[in-house]
Amino acid sequence: MFWYTSQRKEKGRKIVTLAIVSLVIAMHSSCGSPSSETKTTTVIQQFDLPSFFQQEIARLDSLQPKIKKTVSEDRVSETKELVIAAWDKELASFLAVDLNKPAYRGTYRKDSIGNTVKYTVTDPSLDLSLLEIVYTDQIPTTFIIKKSTKNLLYNTSEHLEYVKGKRYTIDKLQSVKMLGDRHYRIEGIIE
Repeated sequence: MFWYTSQRKEKGRKIVTLAIVSLVIAMHSSCGSPSSETKTTTVIQQFDLPSFFQQEIARLDSLQPKIKKTVSEDRVSETKELVIAAWDKELASFLAVDLNKPAYRGTYRKDSIGNTVKYTVTDPSLDLSLLEIVYTDQIPTTFIIKKSTKNLLYNTSEHLEYVKGKRYTIDKLQSVKMLGDRHYRIEGIIE
């Protein structure tokens, strides 16, 4: 009789042990390392405009070229020859544009024709509407950017253009409720 109850207890322990091992394996496989069910999204990086302009700012800071700068407000303008002390501030509008921001992901159409790549933003709620890059010998040399912002207080449209080592233009039209329209333009010709 003793022998029979001992075998029974041993058999019961084996079943309990087997059940615990099976449970541990099942739990481990359900919450362990990433499985094929995990979705991965590949994000395609577009031209890194902020990086380009950071390099351009560093280059211009080291060269310290003279520029002929014209600043206009509505119909009044003034032109001076000077050396820009802070190119990061001067080109801040260009530096702020970044197609790799999550907000722009999937919101633009990319077209390439010849040496020009054009990004047209299809979501009208975003501030950027166009980025055009012209390449010369596979080096980006000209940038055209169109932006607009609309809200209850004002509408703003900007046209930015930068030709590497030659010139830049910031053209801004602002319409503020109760104050009317203002047109600002900055043009720098790098000598």
